[in-house]
Amino acid sequence: MKIEECKISTIKPLDFDEKWAKWKKEVHDVKNHIDIVYDVEEGYGRRIGFYYDSVANTKIFAILYLRLDSDKPTIAYYHGHNSYIEDPNNVWHCHNLLNGGYSVCAIDMRFQGERVNDTNEYQFKEYPSACYNITDLENCYNKRLD
Repeated sequence: MKIEECKISTIKPLDFDEKWAKWKKEVHDVKNHIDIVYDVEEGYGRRIGFYYDSVANTKIFAILYLRLDSDKPTIAYYHGHNSYIEDPNNVWHCHNLLNGGYSVCAIDMRFQGERVNDTNEYQFKEYPSACYNITDLENCYNKRLD
């Protein structure tokens, strides 16, 4: 078996600042439109399910577990790969954070099942989502996670 050496550059690419500014503008140009799906009273406060607009014309689904009795910050919760925020294990994690006094905004990522529907075209869809459009830096999955 032949072992290949992988060389990783730790030098910042010359066009990094330009690309990063362009990508930040792409995100900032998305309209702040939110569609509330449900708003339910809970013992800790409110549970609000909603969609928000994201890059590349995709609506992302999220749930805000809002404590009304806490001044602690809200935690953004991104679940693991091949899961979704309404999976019982993810709800359990969010409730543990709620029990610690935090509000939680749980966010589904593209192609993780359930409610987010990304209709954009991707190469390499037969492989795990981290590979989608891996050769196209402007449109790769990892750039568009949420």
